[in-house]
Amino acid sequence: MFKEIKIRKAKVSDAEALRNLRLQLVKENPKTYGVVFNTERRKNIQYFIDLIKKHSSFDSGVFLLIKNRKLIAMGLVRRENNNDPTIGYLGSLGGFKKISRKRFRKNTLRV
Repeated sequence: MFKEIKIRKAKVSDAEALRNLRLQLVKENPKTYGVVFNTERRKNIQYFIDLIKKHSSFDSGVFLLIKNRKLIAMGLVRRENNNDPTIGYLGSLGGFKKISRKRFRKNTLRV
């Protein structure tokens, strides 16, 4: 059902679930992200807290796609040019093709 799906800006309290999602995505698709899983897993919770804080302004954000209180996708959006608000950046995208209960044990959020 569509009413089970929410998109919202990440909060600092989402950092652990965001990290878990990112690690799962990188592990499954390292070429897509251009990083090695072992390197990515060294990024601690503070890295993700800082990422969320850095992109919590009016013109940027880390956005989460949540279905049934499970984090299933993420994306980073920010404005690239202060003189032209139509120029932006969309990156760090990731989501699961197939959703399973096992995959979401660590990604349950309070919404």
